[in-house]
Amino acid sequence: KNTKGGWAAVFPDRLPVWAHRVRNYFNREPRFLMRLSDDWSQSWLAFVYKRPRDRSSESKMQKFKRIMALTDYVYRDEVHTNWFQMSPGGAIYHFKEIGNETKEGIYQELLGQSLTPIFKLVSPDDTGGSMETIIINRGIGIKYVNVPGVLPPVPFGIKDAEVIGDVNVPMPIVKSILDIERYQGSYNYAETVDLGNADHDRLDVTPHKDTNRYKMYVNPTDRFTPLKSRQFPKDVKGETIPLAEQT
Repeated sequence: KNTKGGWAAVFPDRLPVWAHRVRNYFNREPRFLMRLSDDWSQSWLAFVYKRPRDRSSESKMQKFKRIMALTDYVYRDEVHTNWFQMSPGGAIYHFKEIGNETKEGIYQELLGQSLTPIFKLVSPDDTGGSMETIIINRGIGIKYVNVPGVLPPVPFGIKDAEVIGDVNVPMPIVKSILDIERYQGSYNYAETVDLGNADHDRLDVTPHKDTNRYKMYVNPTDRFTPLKSRQFPKDVKGETIPLAEQT
């Protein structure tokens, strides 16, 4: 629980390799999303941002990134879990290779969601972390997507590429979830809007960048199953070191 410090207390230093590789065993993605009304969205956004946290070590830039991380749009899935749509600048790692994070984030923010090929949604939990799902923005067409293997555009209710579906109308999104491993949604041990940018960089961003040490995920067979039904694998096919010993 985050009242005990959450994942940031469990992993106060460098994230172990095994923890990075199994992170998606904590990531349950939605089958349906229903956009909430403006008043309900604002209520849930206020709840997330007003959680009591120690911000004493947060720099001005880190505070800016945290405050600007979310948009005004909140969704609810088929098991009544809330999902928050992130700003375009926070979605850049999920559709292209990044050089200068700050410059490219600002540039994507200026382009806006209507020129961003994916939607990034997060669902903060009670650990300081969050589940994550990446949904193809079919409202803008394939010409803006430079990710190989993305499905061709198929209309499914996106209004002018800014949001997913209409208010209070459940939308099936399974076929639009991005499943290219390098860009797919992955569990965050430190959600930016909850624990801040420093912990997010340490536990989530840095392991993804350091592919020589951390390699890629070991994913559950079904990304939609309840977390309580999942079991961690002991070994990885083709590897000689047991997963739990990869530190």
